[in-house]
Amino acid sequence: MRFDQGRFGKMSLPILHFMSTKGSAANIVQAAKDLSLDWEQTKTYWRDAKCLEFEKEYLAEIPNIVTRTITAMQELDALLGKVRSDCE
Repeated sequence: MRFDQGRFGKMSLPILHFMSTKGSAANIVQAAKDLSLDWEQTKTYWRDAKCLEFEKEYLAEIPNIVTRTITAMQELDALLGKVRSDCE
């Protein structure tokens, strides 16, 4: 991220484009679904001890992590909504 000199010699902040928390949550859920489908396809070709180890070590907790992340994002969305309404 780069900070440029503004018109009057002061540092100006970059323009950032934020996605909604709901849109981001939907992206996370879709990515987890895609990963799950791709993993199921991969397991048809990779069926050994390392496959099971990889699944257990890296993939098994993803659904729980996604659930906790979505819950946190919903809480954040509610908090941001409150902040916006308080500032109006």
